[in-house]
Amino acid sequence: MFNSTCQSILDTIAPLTLKKPKPAATPWLNDSTRAQRRVWRQAERRWKKDRLQISLEMLRDSQQTYQKVVKILHGR
Repeated sequence: MFNSTCQSILDTIAPLTLKKPKPAATPWLNDSTRAQRRVWRQAERRWKKDRLQISLEMLRDSQQTYQKVVKILHGR
């Protein structure tokens, strides 16, 4: 009696819902993104070493390219 009453109250407050499994997403961190990140980190190390304006521009360019690639692949 007590269990059935609690069960009915619980069912009205928080009914049992079944969740469907989501399909596995394709990995966005693949060889092309790893290679692009490697280029970005190399540009960052180069800029930290010499602090030249051209190195900073290359760093920013490679960072933007990496972020675009990740955004495209992550949005799929």
